[in-house]
Amino acid sequence: MNRKRSLVLTGMLSGMALAVGMGTLFHARRFRHHAHLRYHPRYREDVTLRDGTRVRLRLIRPEDKRLLAEGMGRLSAESRYHRFHVPKTSLSESELRYLTEVDGINHFALGAVNRRYPREGLGVARFVRIPGEPQVAEAAIAVLDRMQHHGLGRLLFQRLIEAARERGFERLRCEVLATNTPAIRLLTGLAPQTVVRRDGTTVQIEIPVQFPEEASAA
Repeated sequence: MNRKRSLVLTGMLSGMALAVGMGTLFHARRFRHHAHLRYHPRYREDVTLRDGTRVRLRLIRPEDKRLLAEGMGRLSAESRYHRFHVPKTSLSESELRYLTEVDGINHFALGAVNRRYPREGLGVARFVRIPGEPQVAEAAIAVLDRMQHHGLGRLLFQRLIEAARERGFERLRCEVLATNTPAIRLLTGLAPQTVVRRDGTTVQIEIPVQFPEEASAA
Protein backbone atom coordinates (compact mmCIF):
# COMPACT_ATOMS: atom_id res chain seq x y z
CA MET A 1 0.00 0.00 0.00
CA ASN A 2 1.36 3.44 -0.88
CA ARG A 3 1.87 6.17 1.70
CA LYS A 4 -1.09 8.23 0.49
CA ARG A 5 -3.56 5.37 0.83
CA SER A 6 -2.13 4.45 4.22
CA LEU A 7 -2.87 7.97 5.43
CA VAL A 8 -6.42 7.84 4.09
CA LEU A 9 -7.03 4.52 5.82
CA THR A 10 -5.79 5.62 9.20
CA GLY A 11 -7.03 8.07 11.84
CA MET A 12 -7.29 8.29 15.63
CA LEU A 13 -9.57 8.49 18.68
CA SER A 14 -8.35 10.10 21.91
CA GLY A 15 -4.70 9.46 21.28
CA MET A 16 -5.18 6.22 19.35
CA ALA A 17 -4.88 5.65 15.61
CA LEU A 18 -7.91 4.46 13.70
CA ALA A 19 -8.27 2.72 10.38
CA VAL A 20 -10.31 5.12 8.28
CA GLY A 21 -12.83 4.16 5.62
CA MET A 22 -15.94 5.26 3.80
CA GLY A 23 -17.95 6.40 6.80
CA THR A 24 -21.49 7.80 6.57
CA LEU A 25 -23.80 9.33 9.14
CA PHE A 26 -24.05 7.17 12.26
CA HIS A 27 -27.63 6.89 13.54
CA ALA A 28 -29.55 4.19 15.40
CA ARG A 29 -32.18 3.92 12.67
CA ARG A 30 -29.50 2.59 10.31
CA PHE A 31 -29.50 -0.53 12.49
CA ARG A 32 -33.22 -1.17 12.39
CA HIS A 33 -32.71 -4.06 9.95
CA HIS A 34 -29.83 -5.42 12.05
CA ALA A 35 -31.54 -5.88 15.41
CA HIS A 36 -29.73 -9.20 15.87
CA LEU A 37 -26.34 -7.51 16.10
CA ARG A 38 -24.55 -7.45 19.43
CA TYR A 39 -22.44 -4.46 18.43
CA HIS A 40 -25.11 -1.80 17.91
CA PRO A 41 -25.40 1.86 19.06
CA ARG A 42 -26.51 0.87 22.59
CA TYR A 43 -23.71 -1.65 23.07
CA ARG A 44 -21.78 -1.18 26.33
CA GLU A 45 -19.28 -3.54 27.90
CA ASP A 46 -17.30 -2.93 31.10
CA VAL A 47 -13.98 -4.76 31.44
CA THR A 48 -11.15 -4.72 34.00
CA LEU A 49 -7.66 -4.94 32.47
CA ARG A 50 -4.70 -6.84 33.91
CA ASP A 51 -3.41 -3.74 35.71
CA GLY A 52 -6.79 -3.10 37.32
CA THR A 53 -7.87 -0.29 34.97
CA ARG A 54 -11.62 -0.33 34.40
CA VAL A 55 -12.60 0.43 30.82
CA ARG A 56 -15.86 0.72 28.95
CA LEU A 57 -16.19 -0.44 25.36
CA ARG A 58 -18.72 1.37 23.16
CA LEU A 59 -19.22 2.38 19.56
CA ILE A 60 -17.79 5.70 18.37
CA ARG A 61 -20.30 8.53 17.96
CA PRO A 62 -20.35 11.87 16.09
CA GLU A 63 -19.95 13.73 19.40
CA ASP A 64 -16.54 12.09 19.90
CA LYS A 65 -14.87 14.66 17.63
CA ARG A 66 -13.38 16.49 20.61
CA LEU A 67 -11.91 13.24 21.94
CA LEU A 68 -10.17 12.66 18.65
CA ALA A 69 -8.84 16.18 18.41
CA GLU A 70 -7.53 16.22 21.99
CA GLY A 71 -6.14 12.72 21.73
CA MET A 72 -3.78 13.49 18.89
CA GLY A 73 -1.54 15.44 21.24
CA ARG A 74 -1.38 12.54 23.72
CA LEU A 75 0.01 10.04 21.24
CA SER A 76 3.79 9.80 21.02
CA ALA A 77 5.53 10.70 17.76
CA GLU A 78 6.57 7.06 17.35
CA SER A 79 3.02 5.79 17.82
CA ARG A 80 1.66 8.39 15.38
CA TYR A 81 4.15 7.26 12.77
CA HIS A 82 3.31 3.60 13.34
CA ARG A 83 -0.37 4.37 12.79
CA PHE A 84 -0.25 6.93 9.98
CA HIS A 85 2.94 5.74 8.26
CA VAL A 86 3.76 9.44 7.74
CA PRO A 87 4.47 12.32 10.14
CA LYS A 88 1.16 13.84 11.28
CA THR A 89 0.30 16.04 14.25
CA SER A 90 -3.35 17.08 13.85
CA LEU A 91 -6.70 16.17 12.32
CA SER A 92 -8.71 18.44 10.07
CA GLU A 93 -12.43 19.08 10.51
CA SER A 94 -13.20 16.86 7.54
CA GLU A 95 -11.08 14.06 9.00
CA LEU A 96 -12.90 14.37 12.32
CA ARG A 97 -16.25 14.07 10.56
CA TYR A 98 -14.98 11.12 8.58
CA LEU A 99 -13.80 9.33 11.73
CA THR A 100 -16.92 9.82 13.82
CA GLU A 101 -19.88 9.94 11.41
CA VAL A 102 -19.84 6.26 10.48
CA ASP A 103 -22.64 3.87 9.53
CA GLY A 104 -21.65 1.04 11.88
CA ILE A 105 -21.91 -1.61 9.14
CA ASN A 106 -19.51 -0.80 6.31
CA HIS A 107 -17.50 1.56 8.51
CA PHE A 108 -17.40 0.32 12.10
CA ALA A 109 -15.51 1.88 15.00
CA LEU A 110 -15.25 0.66 18.58
CA GLY A 111 -13.63 2.72 21.33
CA ALA A 112 -12.45 2.08 24.89
CA VAL A 113 -12.83 4.86 27.45
CA ASN A 114 -11.69 5.14 31.04
CA ARG A 115 -14.60 4.17 33.34
CA ARG A 116 -13.37 6.63 35.98
CA TYR A 117 -12.81 9.46 33.50
CA PRO A 118 -15.25 8.81 30.60
CA ARG A 119 -13.84 11.69 28.54
CA GLU A 120 -10.49 9.91 28.35
CA GLY A 121 -10.17 7.55 25.40
CA LEU A 122 -7.81 4.61 25.90
CA GLY A 123 -8.02 2.58 22.72
CA VAL A 124 -9.88 2.04 19.48
CA ALA A 125 -10.53 -0.56 16.82
CA ARG A 126 -11.99 0.09 13.38
CA PHE A 127 -12.71 -1.62 10.09
CA VAL A 128 -13.89 -0.36 6.70
CA ARG A 129 -15.28 -2.39 3.82
CA ILE A 130 -12.85 -2.37 0.87
CA PRO A 131 -14.38 -1.19 -2.45
CA GLY A 132 -14.31 -4.07 -4.93
CA GLU A 133 -13.78 -6.65 -2.15
CA PRO A 134 -17.12 -6.63 -0.30
CA GLN A 135 -16.20 -9.49 2.06
CA VAL A 136 -12.91 -7.91 3.15
CA ALA A 137 -12.42 -4.92 5.45
CA GLU A 138 -9.36 -2.78 6.17
CA ALA A 139 -8.80 -2.85 9.95
CA ALA A 140 -6.59 -1.33 12.61
CA ILE A 141 -6.37 -0.97 16.36
CA ALA A 142 -4.37 1.35 18.56
CA VAL A 143 -3.91 1.90 22.26
CA LEU A 144 -2.77 5.00 24.14
CA ASP A 145 0.95 4.67 24.88
CA ARG A 146 0.59 4.41 28.65
CA MET A 147 -2.07 1.69 28.29
CA GLN A 148 -0.06 -0.64 26.09
CA HIS A 149 0.93 -4.13 27.29
CA HIS A 150 -2.13 -4.50 29.54
CA GLY A 151 -4.27 -6.60 27.19
CA LEU A 152 -6.42 -3.79 25.79
CA GLY A 153 -5.18 -4.13 22.22
CA ARG A 154 -5.98 -7.85 22.09
CA LEU A 155 -9.38 -7.26 23.67
CA LEU A 156 -10.29 -4.57 21.14
CA PHE A 157 -9.27 -6.65 18.15
CA GLN A 158 -11.15 -9.69 19.44
CA ARG A 159 -14.29 -7.57 19.61
CA LEU A 160 -13.54 -6.18 16.16
CA ILE A 161 -13.37 -9.72 14.76
CA GLU A 162 -16.73 -10.53 16.35
CA ALA A 163 -18.33 -7.39 14.90
CA ALA A 164 -16.95 -8.17 11.44
CA ARG A 165 -18.20 -11.74 11.64
CA GLU A 166 -21.77 -10.77 12.52
CA ARG A 167 -21.78 -8.33 9.58
CA GLY A 168 -20.84 -11.11 7.16
CA PHE A 169 -17.20 -10.27 6.46
CA GLU A 170 -14.75 -13.08 5.74
CA ARG A 171 -11.41 -11.38 6.39
CA LEU A 172 -9.86 -8.36 8.05
CA ARG A 173 -6.78 -6.88 6.37
CA CYS A 174 -4.17 -4.86 8.28
CA GLU A 175 -1.23 -2.85 6.97
CA VAL A 176 1.56 -2.60 9.55
CA LEU A 177 5.04 -1.14 9.36
CA ALA A 178 7.64 -3.92 9.33
CA THR A 179 9.34 -2.28 12.32
CA ASN A 180 6.18 -2.50 14.45
CA THR A 181 7.02 -5.89 15.94
CA PRO A 182 4.51 -5.80 18.85
CA ALA A 183 1.58 -5.15 16.49
CA ILE A 184 2.68 -7.92 14.11
CA ARG A 185 3.02 -10.35 17.00
CA LEU A 186 -0.45 -9.45 18.28
CA LEU A 187 -2.21 -9.68 14.91
CA THR A 188 -0.61 -12.94 13.80
CA GLY A 189 -1.65 -14.62 17.06
CA LEU A 190 -5.34 -13.76 16.93
CA ALA A 191 -6.69 -16.50 14.68
CA PRO A 192 -5.69 -19.68 12.82
CA GLN A 193 -4.85 -19.51 9.10
CA THR A 194 -3.70 -15.89 9.30
CA VAL A 195 -1.89 -14.87 6.09
CA VAL A 196 1.20 -12.63 6.24
CA ARG A 197 2.70 -10.87 3.21
CA ARG A 198 5.80 -8.68 3.41
CA ASP A 199 6.24 -5.79 0.99
CA GLY A 200 9.32 -3.73 1.68
CA THR A 201 8.71 -1.53 4.71
CA THR A 202 5.18 -2.82 5.38
CA VAL A 203 3.56 -6.11 6.33
CA GLN A 204 0.05 -7.04 5.19
CA ILE A 205 -1.79 -9.35 7.56
CA GLU A 206 -5.12 -10.99 6.67
CA ILE A 207 -7.11 -12.42 9.57
CA PRO A 208 -10.04 -14.78 8.89
CA VAL A 209 -13.18 -13.94 10.85
CA GLN A 210 -15.29 -16.84 9.59
CA PHE A 211 -13.76 -20.10 10.74
CA PRO A 212 -14.40 -23.40 8.84
CA GLU A 213 -16.72 -24.91 11.46
CA GLU A 214 -18.80 -21.69 11.56
CA ALA A 215 -19.05 -21.44 7.75
CA SER A 216 -20.26 -25.04 7.47
CA ALA A 217 -22.93 -24.40 10.11
CA ALA A 218 -24.25 -21.25 8.43
